[in-house]
Amino acid sequence: MVDSPSALVDDKIYFIGGRVPDSSRTFRISNQILLLNLSESFYVDNPPWINVSSFPYGISSAATAVGNFESIFLFGGIKENLTTHLVNDTTSLLYKFNTIPTSIVAPVVSGTQPQNRRASTMIFVKSIGKLWIFGGRQDILMGLNFTLFNDVALFNPDLLSWDLRGSLPDSPKPRAHHTATLLKNGIIVILGGVEEQNETVPIDINLQATGSLVEPRSSHTAVLTDDDKIIIYGGWKTWRENNTTPTPLIAILDTSTYTWSSPKITGDSPPLQSHVAHLYANYLILAFGNITNVNGPPTDTTNKIYLLDIKNFTWEL
Repeated sequence: MVDSPSALVDDKIYFIGGRVPDSSRTFRISNQILLLNLSESFYVDNPPWINVSSFPYGISSAATAVGNFESIFLFGGIKENLTTHLVNDTTSLLYKFNTIPTSIVAPVVSGTQPQNRRASTMIFVKSIGKLWIFGGRQDILMGLNFTLFNDVALFNPDLLSWDLRGSLPDSPKPRAHHTATLLKNGIIVILGGVEEQNETVPIDINLQATGSLVEPRSSHTAVLTDDDKIIIYGGWKTWRENNTTPTPLIAILDTSTYTWSSPKITGDSPPLQSHVAHLYANYLILAFGNITNVNGPPTDTTNKIYLLDIKNFTWEL
């Protein structure tokens, strides 16, 4: 499975939909909502998945964020009617998945909505009590012409209202498949992504970070450690370079000095793209995704879980 929206709520990871390949790598879109309980021990090669609910549409590539009261918000993405198989035949761009008790609603909102898109980023900024959304794309997978965005939209989950801010001064160029990480000081760090003609973006073009060389990439993941370091994993290089594996596979950005480093890793895991990543305790948890290659585009997909102990950067078997 690839492009599965996900969220970590307390000690549970929720996986919502995603694109599931068949033997010919033709993808169908799932509406299944799975839960992985991290408070209980499990074998990584046989995770105890819990099927908790179903989304009203098949959904993938949506942005997610956890708001108040253990609620997961989903914005945009590819939504497929599972009866007609038409994509995006819903006018609801935002959904709210309540984890306790389980329910899914499309809130009645006020204000002008942003344009529909996929592969954007969304963060719940607790200090202002609003969802922050940046970037994304429209394309043929959504039944739309190709467009990239670099606008900012805010959503107030209490008032159910939109506030469109447009493209802000000195905003990054329009992009999708990037990451956005909120630091403790309120700064949001945007890394990588795809610009026009599907060209990947230098990983830190506006930061001008020093240290180890980190190749451009998109469809990677980023997590924030307790000491404000960003760990990025995987992704792929530009289409012009056959969607190959970037190097290093794992890199760390120290946001106190904006310096890159590449840790020495013990053990192996496949290079992934369009996967899921969350940080829980001292473990980087990876799930699903395309397995990338050094010589050509991905030819295989994984449904496995991988655990990296970030204290000693050792993969758990």
